[in-house]
Amino acid sequence: MNLGELHRLGRHLEDLASEAMREGAPSKLNRAQRAIQSDIRENPDTSVGEIAARTGFSQGYVSTAIADLREMGRLETRRDPSEGRRTLVRLTEATTSRIEELRRRMSVEELLTDLQPDIEPDRIPHIVEVLKDLDQRLTERALNKPSSGRKHP
Repeated sequence: MNLGELHRLGRHLEDLASEAMREGAPSKLNRAQRAIQSDIRENPDTSVGEIAARTGFSQGYVSTAIADLREMGRLETRRDPSEGRRTLVRLTEATTSRIEELRRRMSVEELLTDLQPDIEPDRIPHIVEVLKDLDQRLTERALNKPSSGRKHP
């Protein structure tokens, strides 16, 4: 597998997950907004700077995305009580509930069986296990890596 194939695989996986999760409810989010919303979901009551460090987007880009997501009713912000200049961000209850409902709808195994019927059923558990292992390794790497300084998507 070369880097182009890896990139294509990543996009295919993201598209499969997005398609399954928004079934009946089209998403208005672009990939970067989804990445930022996902980071906030995993790290509630987090600051713009922390989100930027974890995602690699610039603070200005993260601030703009947060303003857009807040306007859509997906996020809420509040001042950090211990540091009045910092703004903390979290998903609204409605957004959290909606995401949880969408995630409960279908397992990855069901998704692969439904959308990729040409995969042999006995191979699906192995594929899912490899994906889980890769996710864990890449997540650990991302948490231990300083920001790449990437400006925007």
